[in-house]
Parts: sequence; C-alpha cells; structure tokens
Amino acid sequence: MNWVSASDPVGFEQQTVTPDQAFAIFDTIKDELVRCLVVLIAATGMRFREALGLRWSDVRSDMQDVMIRRRFADGEMNQPKSLASRAPVEMTPQLAEVLKLWRRESNYAKEDDLIFASETMRGKQPRTGCTISQKYIRPAAERLGIIQPDSPRFGMHALRHSLATFLAEQGTEPEVIQRILRHSTLPMTMRYTHLRKLSRAAQIAFLKKFTNGNDDGNAG
Repeated sequence: MNWVSASDPVGFEQQTVTPDQAFAIFDTIKDELVRCLVVLIAATGMRFREALGLRWSDVRSDMQDVMIRRRFADGEMNQPKSLASRAPVEMTPQLAEVLKLWRRESNYAKEDDLIFASETMRGKQPRTGCTISQKYIRPAAERLGIIQPDSPRFGMHALRHSLATFLAEQGTEPEVIQRILRHSTLPMTMRYTHLRKLSRAAQIAFLKKFTNGNDDGNAG
C-alpha cells in the first residue's frame, strides 16, 4: 500500500517537527515532569491524554512496555479511545531509564500514583495537557523559530504526528506505524503522516529526469 498524506477533514494540516527539533524543544524546558512527558510522547507516539492517565503500576516490572488502561480528558479519567488503543506501548531501555530518573525525582512515586501528577492538585489529578502545551511546548517552539506565533493548534499532539511522519519518511511500512500509534484503521494512520519531504524529493527526482530528457537541457 502506498503512502498518501491526508489533511484533517476540516482542512487543517498539523505542523510536525523533526527529531532534532523535538530534542531542541526538550532542551529548553527545565520542568522535569514536562521533560519526561515530552520524551515519552515523542519517542512512542502515545496520545498525551493517555500519558496523563498513566500510573506507575501501568509500567510493567521488566520496563519493556506500558499498559494503556485509561486517559485523562475533560478533567476526569475515561476509558481508552478504542480496543486498539489498549495495546501495550513498547519501551526501549533508554526510555525506561528516563522514567526511572523521573520516578526518583517525583513526590508521587508509589505504585498507584499518577506518573505526571499535579503538585497543585496534591497528586489527585495529573498536570493538564493544555497548560503544558501553552506554557512550555508552544513558547519553546516559537523561540526556536520552529513555528510562527500565528501557527494554529501546535502542542503535545504535534509530537504524535511528528513520529508518524518521521517513520513514514524512513520507509517504515504503514501497517507498522499503525501498530505503533495503535490506530484502529489504516486510513486514520494516513492522516497522521505529512510527507512534505517525500513530496519534494519526488518532485526533484521527476524534474531531474524531465530536464535530462531534453537535449538542450531545458524543459521546453
């Protein structure tokens, strides 16, 4: 199956970041909770509402994956979006180490505690995704020149789109990306890939062949 980049049904095209840009955003953030959250979402493509719903007990003892049992949305815990969403999220040893380091720093490190617990809410709720995006992610991206001040809808969810796009540009099979993002359908995965780089490469290759095909080197 060939990749087809698709925009949102309302015509919005999510801006994505490269791995280097994601690391640059991470590097400007000093809040350790947010740093851990950025790494987790950027590396796994986990939905940020799922990440906010995580408890330490959701991390398997061997630290090889994380179970998705709930998501934090509209101020309360809800069920995962779909059956596919409940699939475990795999972790590398490097990512497991990031979580271990954060657990040592956190004031909420018991098994039933939220991984990204809010100090203000005394650990009863996680930090909110909108606040994190508006206070940390978007300002960092603007300072770095990754996005413009008038760029719409740029936040934590952009990291999920960015991972899908990066994997597609590396030649990863669509079905593999679908499994990583835990989408129910492949068309939904297609909407998460924004293949501008591949489009430009194809255009360059076409024009090169087109111009080389003319004896005088001109397109005509």
